[in-house]
Order: sequence, then C-alpha cells, then structure tokens
Amino acid sequence: MMMRIAAAAVTCFAALGTMASPAQADSGDTAVGGVTVSPFAGENGCVSTTGAKACFFHYGDRIVVEDTRGDGLRSVAEFRFSYDRAPGECHNAGGEGSSRECNYNMWEQGQVSIRAVTRNGASGQNVNESPWSEWFNIG
Repeated sequence: MMMRIAAAAVTCFAALGTMASPAQADSGDTAVGGVTVSPFAGENGCVSTTGAKACFFHYGDRIVVEDTRGDGLRSVAEFRFSYDRAPGECHNAGGEGSSRECNYNMWEQGQVSIRAVTRNGASGQNVNESPWSEWFNIG
C-alpha cells in the first residue's frame, strides 16, 4: 500500500513539470476544450489551464499548484468540498517553473474538487480557468 502511494506521488510530481498535448492522449490525459485533465492513481488528480497546473494528493491532504508560463500572472489552485466547509485557494506567486504545496486537514469521509486558474495578483480577476475537476475522495 505504501509503495502504491509513493509511486502515485512520484508520478504526479513528475507530471507537474509537463503539460499534456493531444499527442499524449494515450497516456491517460484527456483534453477538454483546450484544457487538460489528468487522472493519477485513483483519488489523485490534476487539472491545468494556460499558465497553471493544480494537483490533489489524498495522502497528506495536499494541493500543489505550479506556474507553467512566464506571463507575470499568479497561479492558483481553487478547491471546494462536498461537505460543509468553505472553499479555499492555494497561491503560487513564484514565477514560471515554480510550484507550491499547501497542506490542509480535510475530513477523510469527504470529497474535494479543484481547478487551476491564473490571476492578476492575489485578489484580481481570473485570466484563465480550467473546468472544475471530478470529485476526488479525500480518505
């Protein structure tokens, strides 16, 4: 079990450095309206849009957001829950190629959905948005 979790985490972290293209569709990535949705190992998953990629890891209740484009915009992972808890955000203002991990204490019986956005500043308008992911089991 621990080996499977470690392998899933390595796979998703390695995937943060790449953006899928239609030629990579046989890898399990799915292009939806120009946005790539990548499922990884059961409950883990990533979504991306121009300039940002966000991933959820149920082991450790972690969300990782990567800046994939040198455009001066902030990369943000927005997330919402299937239970009575306010939605949240994980911000990365480190610039192209940087990533940030946010660790949250989530209810193990719940589910979370994420989306990747780029934004002009911490509270500015969203410039690019991926669609919301499917609901991922937290526990």
